[in-house]
Amino acid sequence: MKEIQENDNKDNPTQRGDPVTMKELNKVISKLKRGKSLGPDETPNEVLIEATTETRKIYLEMINHIHKEETIPQRWLEGNIKRLYKGKGIKGK
Repeated sequence: MKEIQENDNKDNPTQRGDPVTMKELNKVISKLKRGKSLGPDETPNEVLIEATTETRKIYLEMINHIHKEETIPQRWLEGNIKRLYKGKGIKGK
C-alpha cells in the first residue's frame, strides 16, 4: 500500500510537498458551484469565485502556509450535517 502511495505522489506534485500554484487554486475555484448552503464559517462559494487576483494571492499564501506546516485549522474540520426528509418512510428515522 505504501508503495502505491509513493508512486501516486510522483504524478501529483502537490502531494510531494510542492507549494500549491495559482493555476491549481484557480482550477479548484472554477469547479465551485454557486448557491450552495453555507458551512460553519458561513462563507458562500461566491466569495471565492468572485475574489480578485490580489485576494486569491492571499488565499494561496494561507493555503501554502497550512500545507507547509501540515496543520489544518480546527474550524476547517467542522461541518454541519442535517437530515433531509425525502417524503419516504417515517420522518425522523
